Amino acid sequence: MAKQPPSKRSSSDGKVVAIKAIGSKRNVTTRLGNVTVSGQRPSADVVRSNVAASTAALARVGIKLIKPGVHLPPKKGVPRYSADENNPGVFIRRLDGKITTGRLQNGQFVEAE
Repeated sequence: MAKQPPSKRSSSDGKVVAIKAIGSKRNVTTRLGNVTVSGQRPSADVVRSNVAASTAALARVGIKLIKPGVHLPPKKGVPRYSADENNPGVFIRRLDGKITTGRLQNGQFVEAE
């Protein structure tokens, strides 16, 4: 078996790594910061297939990206807090179906009387 040149090469300081395909006729090189990657250029069919897949994925996620906020399903025994828009410094606690207002004192929720 004949020796083949190594496929990984690095500089003396070890920061730059180049990975090259051996025996490829359609190589393309991409550099991002200190990393250089060389490989075979994809065929037009592969590019078209990847574009179609990424377009479909973007269409699926696009609807969720434009909707503001986060949905947090309620869990038993876990309180959910929000700020009262009309009263500064007052918080609203939702716990197991019960809604109470109060303030934070020393990092603890204290119900209003």
